[in-house]
Amino acid sequence: MKEVMNKTMKHRAMNPYLPLYEYIPDGEPRIFGDRLYVYGSHDYAGGALGFCPGDYMVWSAPLDDLGDWGLDGVGFPRSKCPEGLKPDDAMAAPDVVRGVDGRYYLYYNATKNNCRIAVSDRPEGPFEPYGDVCNPDGTSYVNSKMFDPGVLVDDDGKAYLYVGFCMPGPVPEWLKKPGADYPQHSLGFELASDMKTIVRGPVPIIPGGNVTAGTGFEGHGFYEASSPRKINGCM
Repeated sequence: MKEVMNKTMKHRAMNPYLPLYEYIPDGEPRIFGDRLYVYGSHDYAGGALGFCPGDYMVWSAPLDDLGDWGLDGVGFPRSKCPEGLKPDDAMAAPDVVRGVDGRYYLYYNATKNNCRIAVSDRPEGPFEPYGDVCNPDGTSYVNSKMFDPGVLVDDDGKAYLYVGFCMPGPVPEWLKKPGADYPQHSLGFELASDMKTIVRGPVPIIPGGNVTAGTGFEGHGFYEASSPRKINGCM
């Protein structure tokens, strides 16, 4: 372990690895090129402005020195969200993947039910609005709350989107949005090469806490925050 640490940390490092003034919950690590990037929500000290009120910031470090974190800047500002966010609206838990066209796609869910997408030529951004995850007819998919999206682009170029919010017990009324359900399972979708059009799904993936009986997921049903990875040929 000491040898590995010496290879990846040329600077003294400790937790928290970001400066004490920075709060990036829901962190999603992604390796692009020779750097490790972290994408996440953006909170402010004290919580005075509520839940995830900040712009999406991008931090990264070189793979050969994971103690040398630097701010790449504002990857995607709230002002570019097509929904016209109010100050107390949350813009939370994004994910970023590299598409088959070589561009970088940022997926996020804000106050409404849909999953928004922004795109950039660079992993650090700036990202520009690209549209919504949509049905084959081009209309925005709003049948289910597209909460905490996670995306995986497989070796064959196919893209898969995973979403879900399955808290045990009933969903509080203040969380519900008109026109969308909170399914009892996490959901999966296959996306077309444009990275936004649904070609298959929704497909139930993991049972939530209310429907785990007899599934093998008792006591650890899905809650939220999909983070798909492919490991040893499985995903």
